[in-house]
Amino acid sequence: MRSMLKSMKRIRLALDWTPSVVHAGFFYALHKGWYDEADLDVEFIYPAFDGYNMTPARRLAKQKVDFAISSSESIIAYVTTTRKIPTIVSVATIFQQDPSAVATLRESGLGRPSILDGRRYLSYGFKYEEDMLRMLIRNDGGNGEFDSFDREKPQIWDEFIKGEADATWIYQPWEGVKAAHNNVNLNIFPLRKYHVPYAYSHLLMCHVKQLPRKKVVFKKFMEVSEKAFREICEQPESAAAFLCNVIDHDDWNDVEFITKSINAAKGFYFGENNEWGTMNRSVWKKYMDWLVANKILTLSKPLDDSKLFNNQLFD
Repeated sequence: MRSMLKSMKRIRLALDWTPSVVHAGFFYALHKGWYDEADLDVEFIYPAFDGYNMTPARRLAKQKVDFAISSSESIIAYVTTTRKIPTIVSVATIFQQDPSAVATLRESGLGRPSILDGRRYLSYGFKYEEDMLRMLIRNDGGNGEFDSFDREKPQIWDEFIKGEADATWIYQPWEGVKAAHNNVNLNIFPLRKYHVPYAYSHLLMCHVKQLPRKKVVFKKFMEVSEKAFREICEQPESAAAFLCNVIDHDDWNDVEFITKSINAAKGFYFGENNEWGTMNRSVWKKYMDWLVANKILTLSKPLDDSKLFNNQLFD
């Protein structure tokens, strides 16, 4: 046993949140034993590990993990700061299509983004989050003026459902499905419907120093993970039952809800070419150009997009 463990390559993945459909494929591969079969010793690091004090991206930058799940704005922040050499880079996307949206409760009567002016927005505190909401409102004819406040991150959804805020950010295949499953009616405003571009909401990032050293191991991790995401989508009911049996979290006690969530996520996981993981330069460019054009981001010189992402693990 000792020699077997010695031969296995350790992979530490920093999750961005409590387990959701975002992470379903990783949990599936882990508990099916597929990582073990590939000689990968995979460990998940939860954000609550230190009370959400260190972001996954920061944990990665300090080389405390091998991969981190975070957003486009995180990698942009690392690349566009005063650091001379970026320390992290995006190497895969979990969702090919952006599942982000802003939501209101149907009973609130706030059925359009334009009437969110002057309303209370419950924020996660993500970079550019409020800028994107502001443009969402303006693109629907409003002024983009609202009152923003925050709560402890694990409390945000419950606070919103209780009516403590008029609007908040959601991911359609998770909170959107959860609300419908629990007979909570929402108005959902997808960003792309209102011409607010977003690159990728959930990225896998690694440290630039580790990529060349561990490329073979990292590619193996991606291959196994892609296989898992494909299988849960091919057999969502059995995958949901399996995952509910192995994931120790309140959200994973309801097989029907998880089945619905996986079914809703299918259209976001894979692109038009049925690809998983790979990123598109045009998607990044459109988002970066939008940030600069709207003076949300200021660049002293054109940005080399290879500093933001690469698809080396899918070559």
